[in-house]
Amino acid sequence: AEPLFRSDIKRITWSGGEALLYPHILDLMKIAKENNIENKLITNGEILAKDENMRDVFKYIDKITLSIDSVNNEVNEILGRGYNHFENVKEVLDYIKENNIKTEVTINTVVSKKNLNEVQNLGEFLNNYNITAWRVFKFIPLRETAIKNKEQFNISNTDFETEKNKFFEFNNIKKIEFRNEQDMENKYILLVPNGDIVRTENGKDVVKGNALTDNLS
Repeated sequence: AEPLFRSDIKRITWSGGEALLYPHILDLMKIAKENNIENKLITNGEILAKDENMRDVFKYIDKITLSIDSVNNEVNEILGRGYNHFENVKEVLDYIKENNIKTEVTINTVVSKKNLNEVQNLGEFLNNYNITAWRVFKFIPLRETAIKNKEQFNISNTDFETEKNKFFEFNNIKKIEFRNEQDMENKYILLVPNGDIVRTENGKDVVKGNALTDNLS
């Protein structure tokens, strides 16, 4: 950890998989916080909803990102979030609201054929909370299961653009951001388990190097 603290690192995003499954995650976040590093947690909310002891995480994080695509349990199950995903996210948001926790909250939503008509209900739900940003992603059939399920989930750019206006109806949500294919290519890289660093270029994954063997700069 010491080389990290001596570097110019200003913030850490704790993600996974599910970062809260790591047994020493609170210890690491505490150390980062004590060294003036901003902590951001990306989580599906299940552990925070079910394990009250893990809510100590709010002592150390500055930002939290939760993903939710629908308030409908059946739709969430189809989308792979799990049948009780809405209840888990609601439990976490209620806890933040009721305890007046100052952690910034970002919501990630992937828009596809399966939840295109769910935007209004989801927005009305989120509008009850102090949401810093709602980040909306167009479903992109880029790799693995997304490619296999393309016909079930894919929507056109026209449909995505048409639905955008619906997201601005909810005044309590401070900022709305949209991500389509080009945004994803320009803003994100992928680090896979074997260390390969992958960037998407013109709809294709291109290996740019390896984090284990190459100079990261």
